[in-house]
Amino acid sequence: MRWHGVVALLVAVAAAAPRAGHAQDSTPAADKVFAAEELDEHPSVLSRPPLDYPDSLRHAGIEGRIMLRVVIDTLGRPDPASLQVIESGDSGLVAAAKEFALGTTFRPGRRHGQAVRTWVKLPVVFDVVPPLPHGVYREGQVDEKPRILVQPRLRYPPQLFEQGVQGRVIVGAIIDSTGRVDPGSVTVLKSPNSDFDDVCIDYVLHARYRPGKLGGHAVSVFMRIPIDFKIRH
Repeated sequence: MRWHGVVALLVAVAAAAPRAGHAQDSTPAADKVFAAEELDEHPSVLSRPPLDYPDSLRHAGIEGRIMLRVVIDTLGRPDPASLQVIESGDSGLVAAAKEFALGTTFRPGRRHGQAVRTWVKLPVVFDVVPPLPHGVYREGQVDEKPRILVQPRLRYPPQLFEQGVQGRVIVGAIIDSTGRVDPGSVTVLKSPNSDFDDVCIDYVLHARYRPGKLGGHAVSVFMRIPIDFKIRH
């Protein structure tokens, strides 16, 4: 199976609401919204919905973090009317981030043993590289990156060649400690045209590498492998 190449991370972080927005102490507890420093127990995530990563952005390799702020009510539900975007990367990710946040359920915050309405910050991260299995390193974590030893022939898709379509495809793959590519890890992270994808996956699967090293020992490394298609005249 290929990795979907998508992973989302959402962590609830209690955040103080602006001082000007705080209700007075006389406000009924059922209506007041509390900040982190006022709670005995912060809200915590119970469940998350699937993240709808827009295919066009994922395929283009567009990643980013959307930071939201929202009130979690006494039942642990995000209040849609309070939802705010306080930090945004690509605007195309915002709608998916909001839907993801509003579909998340929480254990509500507590003050003096009672569930209360609470402001939280919710970072929603869109990452085309999935979490790595135990024992697999990223390129920046090793002393020596894998190096290609056997480079297979790259086939230019005929229809794209005839149309003059060029570009760079980025393929993600784990190179294991023997220098072989883990077939289940191969995924296209970025591509100018989907007709390049199968050719690039086949190319990576037939390549052989000198394995990466950490502390003098061969280790498995996740690589971003660029493959260029250029028409030479």
